[in-house]
This record gives sequence, C-alpha cells and structure tokens, in this order.
Amino acid sequence: MEDEKCGLGPCCTFGSLQFLACKEAFLSVFCLAVVLQGMHMTYFVSILTTIEKLFQIPSQTTGIIMSATEIGLIGGSLLLTYYGGQGHRPRWIGWGVLLFAFSSLLCSLPHFLFGSHLVATLEESYPVEETTHPHLCSLNSSLLQLPSECKGEDGGPQTGFRPYVIFIFFLSLMGIGIGTTAVYTLGIPYIDDNVASRESPLYFGITIGIRILGPVFGFLLGSLCVKMYVYPFMDGPVDPTDYRWIGAWWLGPFVIATLLAMASVGMFAFPRQLKLSKTTAGTSSLAAVKPTLREFPKAVHRLLGNSVLLLRTAFGGILVMGVGIFLSGWYIRKTKPSPRFVAGWIAWTALIYSLGMGVLMFIGCPMKTMVGLSPLTSCMELEEKAKEGFCTSHECTSLKWYIILFSIFAFVHSTSDVGSMLLTLRCVDPKDKAMALGLIQFAIGLFGNVPCPIIYGLVIDSACIIWGTRCGQRGACWLYDPSTFRYFFHGTTALLMLLAFFVDILVWCKSDEIQFQEETRNDGPKEEREAIIHEEEEEISDEEYGYDDYYKGGECDLDAHDSRSVDLEYFDYECLKVEDVERLLNQSVETLCKSLQVLPSLGKLLLHHSQWDVEKVIHEYRKDAHKLLEACQIKPGLGGRCNIDASTMLSSFLTCPVCVIRNPKECFSALSCCHHFCKDCWALHFQVQVLQGISTGIECMAQDCHIVAPEDFVLALLSRSDIREKYQQFSFTDYVKSHPQLRFCPGPHCNLIVRAPYQRPKRVIWVVENFFLAISFSAFNVEMSTMLLRTCPRCHICIEKNGGCNHMQCFNCKQDFCWMCLGDWKTHGSEYYECSRYKENPNVVHESVHAKAREALKKYLFYYERWENHAKSLRLEEQTKDRIKQKIEEKVMSNSGTWIDWQYLLDAPSLLAKCRYTLQYTYPCAYYMEPGARKQLFEYQQAQLEAEIENLSWKIERAETTDRGDMENQMDVAEKRRTTLLKDFLPP
Repeated sequence: MEDEKCGLGPCCTFGSLQFLACKEAFLSVFCLAVVLQGMHMTYFVSILTTIEKLFQIPSQTTGIIMSATEIGLIGGSLLLTYYGGQGHRPRWIGWGVLLFAFSSLLCSLPHFLFGSHLVATLEESYPVEETTHPHLCSLNSSLLQLPSECKGEDGGPQTGFRPYVIFIFFLSLMGIGIGTTAVYTLGIPYIDDNVASRESPLYFGITIGIRILGPVFGFLLGSLCVKMYVYPFMDGPVDPTDYRWIGAWWLGPFVIATLLAMASVGMFAFPRQLKLSKTTAGTSSLAAVKPTLREFPKAVHRLLGNSVLLLRTAFGGILVMGVGIFLSGWYIRKTKPSPRFVAGWIAWTALIYSLGMGVLMFIGCPMKTMVGLSPLTSCMELEEKAKEGFCTSHECTSLKWYIILFSIFAFVHSTSDVGSMLLTLRCVDPKDKAMALGLIQFAIGLFGNVPCPIIYGLVIDSACIIWGTRCGQRGACWLYDPSTFRYFFHGTTALLMLLAFFVDILVWCKSDEIQFQEETRNDGPKEEREAIIHEEEEEISDEEYGYDDYYKGGECDLDAHDSRSVDLEYFDYECLKVEDVERLLNQSVETLCKSLQVLPSLGKLLLHHSQWDVEKVIHEYRKDAHKLLEACQIKPGLGGRCNIDASTMLSSFLTCPVCVIRNPKECFSALSCCHHFCKDCWALHFQVQVLQGISTGIECMAQDCHIVAPEDFVLALLSRSDIREKYQQFSFTDYVKSHPQLRFCPGPHCNLIVRAPYQRPKRVIWVVENFFLAISFSAFNVEMSTMLLRTCPRCHICIEKNGGCNHMQCFNCKQDFCWMCLGDWKTHGSEYYECSRYKENPNVVHESVHAKAREALKKYLFYYERWENHAKSLRLEEQTKDRIKQKIEEKVMSNSGTWIDWQYLLDAPSLLAKCRYTLQYTYPCAYYMEPGARKQLFEYQQAQLEAEIENLSWKIERAETTDRGDMENQMDVAEKRRTTLLKDFLPP
C-alpha cells in the first residue's frame, strides 16, 4: 500500500525499519515533540524576568510579546489544518517541528547582538557599598541614582536596541505558534484515525498527560540555565542571588532545537496511514484527493454550524494540566460513560477550579513593612553591617497549604481534559477533526491567549511597588506587593473559569447530539475484532431501541447463543466510509499504473471494465495490450481507425462537424478515434451526459463511434464546478457498483459501503447513528419492501422510487418493470395489471392451523403493501404538483404563455390524486370481499383503473414533453374508469 510506505519517499532506504510504522512508535515520537515544545514554552517563561531585567522590558510589553505565539496559532490554525489535515499529516507535522526548532534558535539571537554590552552595563550600574545600620533594607540602596552612561536625547545605545529585541522575540514566538499548531492539531486526529475507538481515551490520556512533563522539564532547564553565568565558561562577578546576576538564558533554545530536529526526522519517516488502520476522515471526490482553496469556506461553514464545537471552543483554552489526565483516560476507556456524563463532569470541574482560585486569593504570606530610604555616607560609623540584596524574610507556613490546595484543584480540573478532547473530536464529522482542532486553536488564540498575556501583564504591573528606570525610561519592576498580586491574579482566573462553567453548561445541554463510539475499526486481529463486536452488542439493550414490549410476556424458548457463530447467513464483512473506499480504489489504480506505466485515468477505465481485478488486467495487457484497449472501448479496432486527409490535419483551421464553425486547430480536441470536435461542443456534450447521470460511459460524439472518454479528458474540458462534482460523484458510484466486493448500503440516508470478500446473498447488520440497520429482504419486512429500495430484475442494481408512478424504468439498463411485483411492464399479466390480484392457495383448508395463519398473514400483507404504496405515491405526486406549479409560474413570468394555456398541467395532478385515493381504498374492499364472480369483476375493474392511473402518472412526470391532447385524453379515460368502479360497487 502506497499510503503505508515510509514518508521519506525515495530518500528512504531503511526497509528493515518498516515495522516501526505503528501507532506505538508514532505516539512515542509525537509525545517527544510535544514535550520539547512544552519545554520551550515554560523555559521562556522561566527566563522572562532575566530578559525583562537585561533588556529593561515592562511586563505589559512582555505580555504583548507572548501574544505573538497565539498570533502564529491564529494565522496557521485554519489553513494549515485544512491542507495538512487532508494531506500527508506526518510530513506536515515534521515541517512544523523544524519551524519550531528554527524559531527557538532565533530566540537566542538578541544575546549575540546586544547581550555583551548590556551585561557589562548592568553589572557596573549598581556598585556594592557596605555599611552598618540596624534597619536598613538593601532595596533602598538600589534606589540611589548613580551617574548614567546614556548618550543622546533618546537614550543612545542604552535604549535604541529595545525595538529590535522586541521584534526578534515577537518573530520567534510567532514561528513557534505556527509550529505548535502543526504538531498538535494534526497529530491528535492522526492518532484518533489510526487507533480503535475504544483505545482513543487511553491514547488521549497518555498524550495529554505526558504534555505536563514539558513544562516540568522546561522549568528545570530554565533553573539550570539561569543559575549558570551568561558566559558559561567564565565565573560571574556577582553571586547568583544578587539582583544584577544574568544567567545563561540563551543556552536552553539550543538544547531544545537540537532535540526537536532529531524528532522531526522520525516524524518525516511515518507514512500517510499506519498499517492495519482504517481512518474515518470525511468524504471527498476520488479525483479530487488534494484539498482546494475553494472548499475551504465550506469546511469552515460546516464547523461554524456545529453548536457543540462552538461552545467547546468558547473557553476551551483555560485548562491546567495534572496527573488526573491519565486516570480520566483510563476511566473513560473502562467505563465508557455517556457524552452527557462527560460534559457534566467538565462543567463541575470548571466550577470547582473557579471556587478554588477564589479560596487561594486568601492564602499567602504577609509582606514585611519597608522603612523607606536610609541614606548613608562613608564617614558614618555604625556597629552593624549592611549589604546589598533582598531582606531576609520570616518563615511562612501558608506556602505548603497553598501548594496542597492548588494541586488538588488542578488535579480535579485536569480530569476533564480527555473528556473535552473526546467531545471535540466526536461532535464533528470525521473529515473535519483536524479542521475542528484548528478552529479551536484559532478561537482560543484570538479570544483567549492573545489578550490574556496582555491582561495578566497589566494585572502584574498593577501590583508593582518599585519600578526600575534607565535613561529616564521605565524598565522592569524590582518589587511587587504580594497581597495585591495574589488578589488580582487569582481573582481574574476565577472570573474566567466561572464564565467557562456557564459555557460548559450549554455544552451539557447539547451533549445528546454526540456519539462517542464510532464504528468498529479493523485495526487488530480477527479474534479481537469479533470480541469487540460481541462486547458492543451485549452493551445495547432492547429498551434503548424500543423493543422492550415484545419480550415481557414470558421467557424465550430459544437457548442463548452467538448468532455470528451459528447463523449461516452471517459472514465476514466490514463497513467503510466513502474516503476508505476511495483510498482502496486509488491503491488499486496506483498499483496498476506503476506496473504498466499508464496514466491513472486509463487505469481506472481498465479496472472498471475488468471489475477491479488488477492481476487480470496486468496479465491481459502484457499479453495483448491493443486487444484489451479495444475491448474496454479505449482505442478503436483495426477496421475503425480514422483516415483523415493529411492536408486537413496540416491545416491551421478546422471545421467542427457539430456546430459547423471554423476555428483554429488549437480549439479542437479528439479521443484516440481521431474524431476532432471543438472544445465548446465537447464541453456541452459532457455537460448533457453528466446531467443524465452518465460518467464512465460517455462516448465520442461521432456516429457509430463508441470510444469512451477518459476522466482527465472530461475534467479538462468541464469548466462548471457543479458539473465536475456531479461527474466525480457518478464516476465513484460506477466504480463501486463494478467492484465485486463493494455494495452501497440500501438504507435511507446511509453513506456506508459494505465490503465482503465473497459474493453471497447474506445478511448484513451494523450500528449506524445509534440505530440497528438490518438489511434482510423477507416477506414480513413490509417497511423495507415498500419504502426503501428495489433491485432491477435485469441488471440487479439498487433503484429508489422517487415518484408516484409504479411504472419503473431502470436508468442503467432501461428495463421497464412494475414496482410492486418487479414483472416486465410490457407483458404485465393478461389484464395488464395482474399483480393487483391476490391468488389464494386452494389447498389451505387442508393445512394445519399454523399454515392457515401464515396464509392469512400473507394475504393481509399483500393488500397492505399495495395500500401503503399508493399512500406513498400520493405524497410523492403532491411534490410533483408543486414542481409543475413552479414551472408554470416561470413560463408565465417569461411570457411563454398564460395561466389558461397551462391550466391543464395543474388539472392533471389533481385528477390523478383523486383517482389514486379511490384506488388506494379499493384494496381494503378487496381484502374483505368474499371470493366469487363479484370479486373477479371488482378486481378486473380495479386493474383497469390502476393501469390508467399509472399511464397518467407516467405522462404527468413528463409533462413538458407530453402532448396536451394526449394528456387530456388520458385524464378523461382515468376519470371514466374511476366513476365506473364507484358506480358498480358502491351504493348510491
């Protein structure tokens, strides 16, 4: 399988490492990349005070710099996830990791440009003086204004660098935001698409849980680098506890970038699809595998119309990670709770976390009172000694309680992360998973993470007591009021989480629309899949589907058994979605094209003709290619080759045989039969054929030429997007119908396709949207036989009745047959509508009681089916009447006649409804009528009326092409049949 090969393409020479293309290996590499990205995030936070002190950047400005990450998320979340989500996702993730690594290195650039001068200036700006005073706080000594080295009116070299530093950091964090988007929003759907539904919570728990290691390692790395002098191979002039100490803040990005580059190589090596997995991403055209910008607004519109996703997006970014993620993933996998329970738990955790932040506002250590500025001179003689540095604070016992309570609240809230991820991925169409995560990242960044650093920066600055200044400009804060800081910080967080709680309540109200368990995927051994299917069937009770009333009268006399192991009607099958089938067909096409070196469009025609038997096509093509191409109507036979005059071909102008217009030769196209037509005529020909439902069978326009137009030839000339989409849809339908192992589900509004290794008339049952869809054609399945589909008696394709007329014509083979009995319409009984009569078994009187009961039920079902069929026809013909009325209005508005001219077209459906209503209720009369001559005469007139009604319905559905006189004559005959029946058999 091409999609399961190494992602490095021709550069991959490690065939022996193909066993690493598994979900466990991808999870390991993905977690490594996520941890490293998390390390950089918290590492940058840990060195933020050093950056503020070195470059004299206020916290508010730092908040703006931090928002660059979210700007990168916003800029890349939608388009990146749209294109990457439908492309080679591991490759896109690999490029995202490389971008993150490069941006991480860019973060260290200010050190090499401005670092050496600023470090020297900072160390010399505040000299150390020793003196003695019992109440002197070392903070006051730092307030002594010493001579400055500022040059120029604008501060010279001391402040001119700041805009460049801010720009470099801003650009670096923006690239980091884009790289984070690629990894997170594409990696999670890739994992979800390549593991079973039952394993998704566990994998999500591992993925999200391991992410907390990134911040932990980031703070550890930041602590080590900050304790190390800015020049690692030199000794610092001051102690690390001195406020002038500058650590090696630039060193960490080099370590992280190196590890990320190594992780990107492993990510590039993964294939588009892991082996033995079946994705559930969404539908797309077989010919349009690559996403287009034209489809991007449609994808956004689909997601914006999903109310659950929008509510989850509203406050989805306010989360605190904890070890509870692992436990919640394990719990969801084991207990399989309902979406409503999960949504409710998410809301409660948000409320608990909000209340917890309110409690933590009042847990802190008091600030020691400062006595203010105490000036000293060198001539003062004091007994005690003072030194620079922070005052030694008294011991505070509140810290341990703060840590304990915060850990508890964070643990409780973290248990909602896995459930939140499941709600997000299950509330959207499978094809929109990556796009949904991208939309969430976009909304979180735009409405949450962009303003939050700025808001929190203002909150932090508002708690500052002493500001540092340099060259007359405000720099970093030297001292904060801890109480004010605590109140503002926790109060803001509590308010935001309270708002998140109210939004989660709305999600809980709409959680009934979500289904966690998708179809069983074939990503494991056969025994494991059968065990999963059996386990899921046991979990579904009769009460859930309204069957509890049937079995409460007594115990069943049948022994409990596994129907799949006993019932011979069951067989191995799998239910595929459209994208799965597209991938299956594309793999066959790629295999054939690589073997025979032919174009994909030619390969599709060959496989379609040979029922997708790749080996057969390869064998016949190598044996006699021309014979095979001739049999597939791709090239003409020896006697059908065109002989065009050489002078005509050498001419620069040609005349189109259809429109008889002379155009340059470049305006003409031809198939292998060499019949040249202008491109406009080709396009119009293709458009007419597609609107008639023909796709793979479009032939040349020349008379008696049956050469088929390949896909690339048709798409190159079709300019209308809607016609192109119809052509691709019809082609896909033809491909599925010609494949011996594929069949469309005949259920209403079901897009699943069944794949079975054997062509046998077996029964198929699977779960679709919380309902058991049982396809079983039996005499007792009245609903299935009257309201779903029938098979054509000649070509056996599925046909849906979309009109009131029972005279059916197969679109594929043009066979005319009766909808009720599937008999040939031309020889439909001696009285034309013989199937309206029920032929009773004359020997039933000698049968047992059970046989008589079966015969009575059979008779009842016979008449009921026909009564229900006409009731449905009445509803469908009402729609036909509305369409005719709309057509008449259009003709009147376009001056194509008056209402009087077209009134007969409205009278015909009205008369048809009256006649069919009468005919519908003749079947209950026939059911209760005693056998005899009277009943035979009644059934004869009933059959005559039914025949005329169907003729009238047939002509009404083709009203625009039916002659008015023919229509009115048919109306008169049908009305006379109706009045005759009522007059002879109903009392006045």
